[in-house]
Amino acid sequence: MALKAKDLVTAPVSTVRPDTPLPEVVRAFTQDAVECIPVLTQTREIAGLITERQILKIITSNGNFHLMTAGEAMIRKPLIVDGEVLLSEIQNALVIGFRTGILVTENGKFSGMIGKSALLKLFCTDTDGSDAVAFVVDTTRALLSSKSRRQVLKILAEKIGKYFNAKRCSVISVDERGERALVLSTSEDPSLTNLPIDLNKHPEIKEAYVTGMPVVLKNAVDSPLLKPARQWLKKIDIKDIIVFPIVSRDKVVGTLHLRTQTKRSFTDQEIKVAEMLASIAAEAIRTISREENMETLYKDYEHKAIIDDLTGLYNRRFLTKRLKEEFGLARRHGMPLACILFDIDYFKDINDKFGHEKGDYVLKILADFLRTTIRVSDVIVRYGGEEFLLLLPVTDEEGALREAERIQRALADLDCGLGSKKITVSMGVAAFPFAGVTKPEDLIKNADSAMYEGKRSGRNCTVVYSSIGGFNDDTPRMV
Repeated sequence: MALKAKDLVTAPVSTVRPDTPLPEVVRAFTQDAVECIPVLTQTREIAGLITERQILKIITSNGNFHLMTAGEAMIRKPLIVDGEVLLSEIQNALVIGFRTGILVTENGKFSGMIGKSALLKLFCTDTDGSDAVAFVVDTTRALLSSKSRRQVLKILAEKIGKYFNAKRCSVISVDERGERALVLSTSEDPSLTNLPIDLNKHPEIKEAYVTGMPVVLKNAVDSPLLKPARQWLKKIDIKDIIVFPIVSRDKVVGTLHLRTQTKRSFTDQEIKVAEMLASIAAEAIRTISREENMETLYKDYEHKAIIDDLTGLYNRRFLTKRLKEEFGLARRHGMPLACILFDIDYFKDINDKFGHEKGDYVLKILADFLRTTIRVSDVIVRYGGEEFLLLLPVTDEEGALREAERIQRALADLDCGLGSKKITVSMGVAAFPFAGVTKPEDLIKNADSAMYEGKRSGRNCTVVYSSIGGFNDDTPRMV
């Protein structure tokens, strides 16, 4: 029975909506190790497709990445076929689709996609012999579950070498100039790696590396390609040699090299199996590289997204998440939580008198001072402009007040490059539990009110937002 598109469908790990934030799309790529993710409407109609290549490009070129959505990044006209279409009618699309994925519909609705497993299914329907199919399936599973390039290449050499009963099965890399080669893994000795070999004795490896095409040499000794190495080949008892390039992103990253002894020749099916597995190994390496790149870029993005560029301190984006976590812990376990909000007094005067560059320098100096002064458990954040916030887990109001006073005293000795002028700060202290504080934002609001009370009272002071000493719940207390 002729295969149809629906026969090759593999349900994707993830789909997203057009309004899905791109950071969530990145998480799907890193967690599910997919090449592309369909973008579907609420009624499962196909809106587009997002590829990992697009995501990588956007992360590296768009500073507002975290503000974008899947709909803004997707390919709006992906390859789409109906599930009933015969594969013979979409062969060209199938080849193209292995780069981006072909989306398959049923009655106009998304039903799945044709991905990398399609090659394996095609192979299994076109191969005689259940042993070959079982071997390919088992090896494919091992290759695609590998966690490193080294593991991929080792599995490829060991399994093919054993199954083919080859005299040697090796994975070999060649440098970009085609002058130096290393045996990365070989079935003869799994522990052997990075063994240099003389390419003058292996023109078939160089040929596969340069052309990117398989080299199949039956009766290798008589091959014109191997004429320079003919005398050497006769000494080591070789009949057939096959070399398959392992190609990732249009670049040969290695070669699969097999050879038999005089009395043994490779069958057409074995050659087909070896070529198939070399392609799957390349796919496994692409997946590993993709995961590594995505993970690195995502971590870099996440780091940049929570760090203030000028001071290197955490920013408000980070504070929002961390404060929510700490507030939840404090409420669940009955623990105190405090914060100190403060800003530099008369900072505008510093900018006006010394210039904005000196103002930035003051902010950096203060940030460095705070970073080295606070406790390990505390979190310091550049809240905005010349404002900073110190979050103090498992700290009550009195403990926060002592910490604020300690910082105030230490600032008296801080040299900010303003000559004899010293910077001072106005501080507001708030704590939980406290009447009216039912959510994280309430804590910040109270600290903010206390800080501005300090500014109205003359600056260079600390104000506690509390009812201690006979004050009403909503009345700040200056100390």
